[in-house]
Amino acid sequence: MDRYLIRDVSDTAMLVAACRAIETERSDALFTDPLAGRLAGERGRKIAGSMPHRAVTLWTVAIRTVVVDRFVSSAITAGVESVLNLGAGLDTRPYRMALPSSLRWIEVDQRNILDLKDELLRAETPKCRVERIALDLAVRQDRRELFDAIGSTSSDTIVITEGFVPYLSRDTVARLAADLSEQPTFRLWVTEYFSPAVIRWRTASIWGVLDRLQRKSRSMRNASFRFDPGDWHRFFADEGWHLKEMKYLGEESVRLHRPVPMPWFVKPLHPFMPRARRQQMLRMTGYALLERALDPEPAGSRPRPRPRPRPTEHSGNAGWVMEPFVRSPSPGRSAQGSRWPPGCPPLRSWHRARRPKLAGLLGSGEARRCLGA
Repeated sequence: MDRYLIRDVSDTAMLVAACRAIETERSDALFTDPLAGRLAGERGRKIAGSMPHRAVTLWTVAIRTVVVDRFVSSAITAGVESVLNLGAGLDTRPYRMALPSSLRWIEVDQRNILDLKDELLRAETPKCRVERIALDLAVRQDRRELFDAIGSTSSDTIVITEGFVPYLSRDTVARLAADLSEQPTFRLWVTEYFSPAVIRWRTASIWGVLDRLQRKSRSMRNASFRFDPGDWHRFFADEGWHLKEMKYLGEESVRLHRPVPMPWFVKPLHPFMPRARRQQMLRMTGYALLERALDPEPAGSRPRPRPRPRPTEHSGNAGWVMEPFVRSPSPGRSAQGSRWPPGCPPLRSWHRARRPKLAGLLGSGEARRCLGA
């Protein structure tokens, strides 16, 4: 059985292909990928069957595929002439999507993946021009030379890193983002988004326990997520990329009538959760369309880009998070004024009085953060 499990990150390409093949076989499929089953093979289906949270994995791949498809289609309609897919894996968009024949589609990945892809798709005809480049993207010098070559021969490019960035370290992603932003023709970038709650839950509460069990299991022990950006929006803004559009997988699943599969012990509680909490759950993960900062100055001479204002994680839920209020000092009071409005008890005291209830609603990790414990 061990021979069917993931040996390294490149094997996740077979997992994703298998998930897309399974989605294609559904009567209510969100997309059709007739080549996915051939690329996944028996081994890919075995890997998919070994996943501890199989239903969630299938759901994630299905929703994210639709989201990335629409980002790409919209970009092409807006004038993009080239697609650079980093860590392309066994993706078949050049074969299954309606694309202009003049489009240039460049796939970059490990040689073993691309050799397999070339062999299995030799008899197929893509809808556009496809180029495959075998390269270890972890080697920065080789990567920058490739970006220079592509940037000098492409006029307007969208970059895709679907299922690639989470397996990289924070420093590696920062260098990758900086290298991409140095190319004036790399205007758009599609990549993953994880909320601070998702990253926090990987190491705390019951979700963290489940995830640690998954990492220790045979299926994912060699392909663990490593990327922890802290403040996601600021991280990418500091490297020259601003958020243009965000598609949260949970919200997209509602629109597509494909709700997220919940654990049995969460389903009965979900209708009783506060509305803001349920909205937050829908926004835990997503895919972002980033836009390169306009006219950057040479590296070393330009200031760090300032991130665009964004709502806090709990925006719209003032009952849990309140910004400090400072009123004008009255005679006899300190110049610092009062932290709270007149007649309003301190929010911290309100929380302490309701600590058990909040802990039950939010989960221990979230409650500790909100309560300041």
